Amino acid sequence: MGNAHLPQRTCIGCRTRRPVGDLTRISWSDTSGLGFGRAAQGRGAWLCDGSEECLAAALARRAFPRAFRRSLDDSVLTRIAFSMGKDAGLAIGDPARAYDNRS
Repeated sequence: MGNAHLPQRTCIGCRTRRPVGDLTRISWSDTSGLGFGRAAQGRGAWLCDGSEECLAAALARRAFPRAFRRSLDDSVLTRIAFSMGKDAGLAIGDPARAYDNRS
């Protein structure tokens, strides 16, 4: 069993394919809202575990609304950042700007 297939997914931040064990799944469902983990219901997006850079890139690229196929208000994006363990120096008006390292 040394060649067992390991499912892979693409991180929405860095766009790198990795085994699901190296990624965190974030999902959105209209009935249950924001969810975390492989068992959470709804449309999902994957981010590299613990990567602030991937979270920043996903926010800057507006990858979450695209992955969830719905528009998201800033409070949902802020909850994602807090749930991922980041201090949200997130500006409520523009969550992506807080992680923009170019300024």
